Amino acid sequence: MRPMTLGRFKRRRAIKGLIISVPVIICAYFLGLLEARAMGMQTRTFHIGLMIYAILWLLSIPLFAKIKKRTESEYENAEQLFEETGSQLILDAFGEAALRKLDYNDQNAIFPTKAIDVCREMLQSKESENSANLKFHLMVRFARYYAKDGQPQKSIECLLSALAANPTSLIANCRIATLFERMGKGAEAIIHYELAQRDKAVSPSLKNYIAEQIQRVKTCGPREKGPFDGSGIQWMWGS
Repeated sequence: MRPMTLGRFKRRRAIKGLIISVPVIICAYFLGLLEARAMGMQTRTFHIGLMIYAILWLLSIPLFAKIKKRTESEYENAEQLFEETGSQLILDAFGEAALRKLDYNDQNAIFPTKAIDVCREMLQSKESENSANLKFHLMVRFARYYAKDGQPQKSIECLLSALAANPTSLIANCRIATLFERMGKGAEAIIHYELAQRDKAVSPSLKNYIAEQIQRVKTCGPREKGPFDGSGIQWMWGS
């Protein structure tokens, strides 16, 4: 049996989503057809309109893909790589079923409580104790679920625990700086922006961008919406 990879996991998720969506689309089609007939619309006219809509939708897919590619920042790419690395570590250590539980909560905009419980169990496992890298990624993910649940202080505590093992992590420091900004704590946010600059993986351009955020906080004060939780990947909600 081939080992489960993150790519295979995502493909299976997409296939399951397609299987679920097909009956929904068929039902929507027949309901739309019945409504069109009730309104006196000819069947041919309904099908022509449906075909035009489908063609326009298919043509828009490459356009949206290009727009997304243009808007992805260097930091967003780093966020995506970090999340994928963590997911692969979880998949290797705990299996597909465990990752599916977390993935469901990542795709769901509400109710992260189960994900918090799952993460807590994983952190208490022997797999986590035997792998510092896995434990670090789990702690950062744990923080994300607390933030999603509206518990920023617990999220900060988790990130501080993670940073004890990796003090200059770009992702962990930028996430905690964002939380501190939301709480109006500019001095604390600056400390972690400065630590993020020291990550060896940070490019000169990203380092300069972080420096701009430090200067902004010093000059204008913290803001509720930080620079690293805006467009593109929103770390609080998952990738």
